[in-house]
Amino acid sequence: MTGAPDHRPSGSVYHRKRGEIVFSFHHRNVPFRPVNRGFTLIELVVVMAVIAIMLFVATPRFAAFLFDDTADAAIRFLLVQTSRLKGAAVSRQKDFTLHLDLSGQRMWVSDEAMASEEELEQAAKSAYPLPENLRLTDVEFYGQGVVSQGVADVHFSKKGYSDRAVIHLIGRDEKPLSLVIEPFLASAEIREQYVSYQQ
Repeated sequence: MTGAPDHRPSGSVYHRKRGEIVFSFHHRNVPFRPVNRGFTLIELVVVMAVIAIMLFVATPRFAAFLFDDTADAAIRFLLVQTSRLKGAAVSRQKDFTLHLDLSGQRMWVSDEAMASEEELEQAAKSAYPLPENLRLTDVEFYGQGVVSQGVADVHFSKKGYSDRAVIHLIGRDEKPLSLVIEPFLASAEIREQYVSYQQ
């Protein structure tokens, strides 16, 4: 039988509803193939311009943050070092000494096993230098006075205690800082003021 061509979509069925032909589509398991659309040249140029502006604005601030953070890093090093030395002295059953060079603005660690001058000199060569924006001014020992020049030695005993001392520093904007070391406390405490046993 011939007649008008069938324009129904492939894979569909139809039924009559009040004189109208209504098509109902049945989905086949055909994989979805997204259209690959690349970036246009204008979009790439705009993105690169935005990144360049962000780097131009952020780089000076990031550099300033790095330079300002060196003082904080040195203070954290001191805090961690004093706690580590207290724990290491007990666990290793060995006396440790934290050397603070007030003239050279550096610090290093030695232990009782370093008996020769060569070993002590080698430990001093591996000293941690303080940054320019942090200055070591003096070290005050309880009942023994203040050491303001040369090398001040803070001792950590294998019996579980240390010297009672305050390390005085000058930070950014000439702000005084005090690192308080108590004999039987596991960690030191940093205070943003000048702390003295003579007060």
